Amino acid sequence: MNVAIPIPVREVTTVKDAKVVTGGLCRPSKMPGKAWGIPAALCKRGGKLREIAGSVCHKCYARKGRYVFANVVAAYQRRYQAYKHRDRKQWMQAMVFLIHKQVKPADPYFRIFDSGDLQDAGMLTAWISIAQSLPDIRFWLVTRERAIVRRTLKTHTPPDNLLIRVSGDMVDDEGPSGFNNIGLVQSTTDLNAWRALVAANTKKRWHCPAPLQGNSCGTCRACWDKEVEAAVYRIH
Repeated sequence: MNVAIPIPVREVTTVKDAKVVTGGLCRPSKMPGKAWGIPAALCKRGGKLREIAGSVCHKCYARKGRYVFANVVAAYQRRYQAYKHRDRKQWMQAMVFLIHKQVKPADPYFRIFDSGDLQDAGMLTAWISIAQSLPDIRFWLVTRERAIVRRTLKTHTPPDNLLIRVSGDMVDDEGPSGFNNIGLVQSTTDLNAWRALVAANTKKRWHCPAPLQGNSCGTCRACWDKEVEAAVYRIH
């Protein structure tokens, strides 16, 4: 009887190879640093919400603007295909290597899902492991897949440097219950009204200042802050 001999997974040791294995990282203009995402069309819960008027996903920002440029679409698809088809251990090792090399130590913040969402528990556990391997980098994972989060957290404990922020479904909704950190969207379009909300920010409810500063995070890092219970964003 012939027994198949497994091919050893080669450890990635260069940025060039890490980009090939992972599909690379992205650099959202709003963010202070790098991010990782997959096509918004793959969102499971979000795909259903997209058909519902008044939902946060009905006018999804990741399905318009620069996100629909051919080269951007190809890049997000490349990242998803790399995650799906590469050896998982090699993908994770390469991702740890790439983030370590490309995230600035002076501003060590990283966003998981500037586009797209969790596909399964395996994707969440992979990012938990990656964050554990990079304790000096602050990770912020945005998701609507509350069932995946609840199920995974029964058996896995995220490290202190990984914040999972579970988003609400509807505009002006108060969001899902049972989570320490949530994300909300508010329909306040008047900038002066939004400025007043930002001025009254507390850790319990923090309104994103980006609309008041060129759609940029600037020095704000509230989304990564576990003490910020609800991060509130202005509707796009």
